[in-house]
Amino acid sequence: MYNGNVNDTEAQASSDVRNYFGEFVSIQGFLQGQSQYSNLFRSNGTSTVTIGTQSFSVTNYVTNTLPKTIQLCNGESDTLTAYSLSEGTPSGSTFELPVYVNIGGTATANGTTTPFYFTVNITAFTVS
Repeated sequence: MYNGNVNDTEAQASSDVRNYFGEFVSIQGFLQGQSQYSNLFRSNGTSTVTIGTQSFSVTNYVTNTLPKTIQLCNGESDTLTAYSLSEGTPSGSTFELPVYVNIGGTATANGTTTPFYFTVNITAFTVS
């Protein structure tokens, strides 16, 4: 798990966000692109967030129903029991920043079920 305060350039920060949170954002994009999951996520509207001195609009995403089991390869599955995502593009940036991610549930692989919970809340950043 990634913890700590980091002072990165925009390019490095973008890379860090993609590395640490990208899986959860790309799961949504992937699942929305699959016809059997196209109705899994939906926009729950927009809101304005203020982080530091930056205020910008974010789109809020939720699942339509919970729990939701997603069948993966090789008999593996994930069951979502919590999911929400808020992302937007700060002024002066071209990167869509996930400012809040909350995902939880269970992952089943090789007959073993493991719970997972993940929450990210961006509290500070600088566009440079």
